[in-house]
This record gives sequence, structure tokens and C-alpha cells, in this order.
Amino acid sequence: LAAADERVASASCVIALTEPRAPSGHGRADELDVVAQRAERLAAQLRRRLAEASGRPLDRVADELRRGLVLSAREALDYGLVSSVR
Repeated sequence: LAAADERVASASCVIALTEPRAPSGHGRADELDVVAQRAERLAAQLRRRLAEASGRPLDRVADELRRGLVLSAREALDYGLVSSVR
């Protein structure tokens, strides 16, 4: 998550958690493989950081990202994504 000391959410905001996906496109198989591996590394890093911030098990966070979890500002606070709601 952000390296800021404080992460503030507006009371009316909505935060959508989704896993990053490799862009679809054309190219050689080896080039596409590199892009897919990079996307998986980013997704794994996001899962780890969210699990750490929220205190949730990694497999639960992975499932929430796959489903596309949508949070209100208060839910994001409870989840550990923000430090305050204004």
C-alpha cells in the first residue's frame, strides 16, 4: 500500500479491488509469456500487501480480488486500506 503516513478516503468514495491482468495482445509467445509473468508478480505482490494490511488470510484476499470486491469508505477503513474517512 501507499507509503504515506495517512491514507484518507472521502466518505462518499467507492474502492474496487481487482487483480491486475496481463494485457491481451499480439506478439511472439515468449514476449507474451514475459508480460504474463510480470502481471502475475504484480498480482502476487498486491495480494501479499493487502493480506498484510488487512490481517486477512492470503487465500481470502486472492478470492476477494478475483471476485472484484467493492468497498465503501467505511468498509475500506475496516479492511485496512485507509487510515481515516472524511
